[in-house]
Amino acid sequence: MTQAIGASREVVRNDALDIAILAAGAGGMYCGSCLRDNALAGALKRAGYRATLVPMYTPLRTEDGSVAIGDVYYGGVNVYLQHRSKIFRHTPRPLHWLLDRPGLLKLAGRLGTSTSPAQLGPLTLSVLAGDEGPAAAELRRLADFLKAEVRPQIVSLPNLMFIGLARRLREELDAAVVCELTGEDLFLGQLVEPYRSAARSTIRDRVRDVSAFVATSAYYADEMVRYLGIERARIAVVHPAVPREYVAREIAKRADDRPPTVGFVARICPEKGFGQLVETMALLRRMPGMGDARLLAGGYLGPADRDWFADVMRRADSGGLAGAITYVGELGREEKLHLLDSVDVLSVPSMYAEAKGIYVLEALARGVPVVQPAHGSFPELIDLTGGGILTPPGDLPALAESLADLLRDHNRRAGLGQAGRDAVRDRFTDEHMATKMLDVYRNVLRDEKATSTSANGSGGATADWELRVAGLHKTYPTPAEPLVVLRDVSLELRAGESVAIVGPSGSGKSTLLNILGTLDRPTEGTVSLKGVEPFTLGANDLARFRAERIGFVFQDHHLLPQCTALENVLLPRLALGSVRGDDAERARHLLERVGLSNRAAHLPAELSGGERQRVAVARALMNAPSLILADEPTGNLDAAAAAAVGDLLASVAADARAMLVVVTHSAELSRRFARRMRMSDGQLAADDA
Repeated sequence: MTQAIGASREVVRNDALDIAILAAGAGGMYCGSCLRDNALAGALKRAGYRATLVPMYTPLRTEDGSVAIGDVYYGGVNVYLQHRSKIFRHTPRPLHWLLDRPGLLKLAGRLGTSTSPAQLGPLTLSVLAGDEGPAAAELRRLADFLKAEVRPQIVSLPNLMFIGLARRLREELDAAVVCELTGEDLFLGQLVEPYRSAARSTIRDRVRDVSAFVATSAYYADEMVRYLGIERARIAVVHPAVPREYVAREIAKRADDRPPTVGFVARICPEKGFGQLVETMALLRRMPGMGDARLLAGGYLGPADRDWFADVMRRADSGGLAGAITYVGELGREEKLHLLDSVDVLSVPSMYAEAKGIYVLEALARGVPVVQPAHGSFPELIDLTGGGILTPPGDLPALAESLADLLRDHNRRAGLGQAGRDAVRDRFTDEHMATKMLDVYRNVLRDEKATSTSANGSGGATADWELRVAGLHKTYPTPAEPLVVLRDVSLELRAGESVAIVGPSGSGKSTLLNILGTLDRPTEGTVSLKGVEPFTLGANDLARFRAERIGFVFQDHHLLPQCTALENVLLPRLALGSVRGDDAERARHLLERVGLSNRAAHLPAELSGGERQRVAVARALMNAPSLILADEPTGNLDAAAAAAVGDLLASVAADARAMLVVVTHSAELSRRFARRMRMSDGQLAADDA
């Protein structure tokens, strides 16, 4: 095991991070989260980063080669037995080792999938207790292994169920802890009382032990804000991805003799809507030209759902669908790709609001358009890819009509499939996911370092407020009498917070922004950013501080006309001396984030005003600044473009956990921010309006 880890350290990047990705196995079945974590670790390794994938609870099952280590930590059998009896909390380590054998854990996992979440309340609370619970010995073993063999700077937890591990791992390893949010509210919501409320209370209490959270969709990030009771800025969004090998070089040509074919690739269970799709097929086949339509389905069928599945198929046969529905079983990678290449459209009408929807991306990677219910992550994914259409959740006639329309219209189907394939290729491969996760990891380490510096007393700010402005005065000498522009201005912001400052011309807004950007100095007062008081620095150090920590968006985009959009985004790297090897990929990711991945090679003259300002937003983010300053960023845009840029600024700042200060005349723009302040005659106050 130690040799395997050592081998991964042979060729690494100069800026390499040591990352431990903990991945919870799904009892021997294919699991979207397991596939995601394996793809992420593999992509990080290929890029030269030190990433160790550690199986938790049960072994991982992946579609192709696993990059995980061989041993399983926090094994499900040991955790369960230690929960049930104090005897097993003190048994010799060789017995624990025996109970962690992969074969036994796979068997236990298979049996566990047939257990209703309603029966797992006590065990769930036991796991959430972490170092204070009955499985503390398993946590100690995991921490000892990571400390001796991995020495990570970042530890990634697989989901909220393991948040109880965060405190011990953070303290033992002196590492930042990131927790993924992948849809666990479905399980937690099925716990019975009092366990459901107790689990939520415990999780909320443990939130403080986590440096940052990563959600698989913006939809789910917003849901988790309410569940966890935290600020949106603490949750980054990194969408799922598919291996680059999934992406079809050429979209498969449809066989002339193939009947209209709907695909379903997901777990075969009521929650994923398989039963609803079967009912929809009965409606579809009664529509003109759809009499021979068929359904081709694949996915894991658990023991608990087999009787239900048999009943669904019996009712389908008796309802006139005999021979129209084919279930091909659980799918490996090649079987999945073959199925997707054999269908015209994919639909997984999930009955709950799905947090990930990775099967949408898998289908689009092969050029297969999707028809999905308009809830959860599906509207987001379809908006980002342009590869499908939405229907009202639970409306089977509407679903049948949408499927029929798409199956009849070859040109529309081909257009959606092509758009989806191109979007996945350009934005949703494992390499893109790794780049986005590296941004999260670096931001977390930067924030942890700043907090540590502040806590040790070497900076002027507290760990809570990352921007602190106190008692600013700015006076300019004139022949008559001094011109007072700022009067005792104070402002405090936390990471990820945004504020809009409104006021008339001449009120001091731009002067304040120039001081916050270290382009001008105050006459009196202090500014502290991430524990550093910039006006105490020398000229060279101040210039580097400004380039590293502050991003600017101006009313006029100030793009270099001779440079492409991509080159303009890269410009801030030159202020730090040179462009690194992975900077171009980061610039492409930022252009993707602002919706311009297809405009990277265009010159500013070939872009609209709104597009040029989006490039300026991406440029401001290039050096991962702590503070973004925007001076009338929508002043030169029409109403539609202004609204889009305003929303974009707020969302990208929150995702990057950067602070954002926007000064504007626009009441419409200011209303997009929860916190608003008014500048009047050089004084700053809350905007009661």
